[in-house]
Amino acid sequence: MPVLTRPAPTTTRYADLIPTHAAGRDSVFFFGTLMHQEVLETVLDRRGAEHEPPEPAILAGWRRERAAAASYPVLVPDPGAAVEGRLLHRPSERCILRINHFEDDEYRADRVTVTVGRTPLTAWVFLPLDHVAMMQPSGEPWHLDHWAEQHLDAYRHAIAHWMADAPTRG
Repeated sequence: MPVLTRPAPTTTRYADLIPTHAAGRDSVFFFGTLMHQEVLETVLDRRGAEHEPPEPAILAGWRRERAAAASYPVLVPDPGAAVEGRLLHRPSERCILRINHFEDDEYRADRVTVTVGRTPLTAWVFLPLDHVAMMQPSGEPWHLDHWAEQHLDAYRHAIAHWMADAPTRG
């Protein structure tokens, strides 16, 4: 299993990520580590009671695989597959800035259609950057429970380091 790694951010600009004008109106689909409540609360710098929890949602046309050189996942187009995830509705500007900071340098944000129950909704999702070698799909499926069992302890420390200089405005 690859070692948990993440390069230091090279830019404070979040080009190709979720625009701040999406705050309070758009939703964000999580398919990986941000589905874990503790990870999401740490990234957003808030506890679960302070916000509506993300709700289950499905993203059709994609499958989830472990990234080639990381413990976390990437999405891979697959017309016959679907990914179960969580949908965060109407995050604040501060939340968007912190999520962008967390995903910066490895992903780009794009809009997709997810399904909640039988209702299709448009949401932002993070797709791997093609030019980042470690973000290439490994061919191995990724499961949150397995990841948490194997990697959460190390990830806690890494998140604290990654988020130390996260934006606080918004």
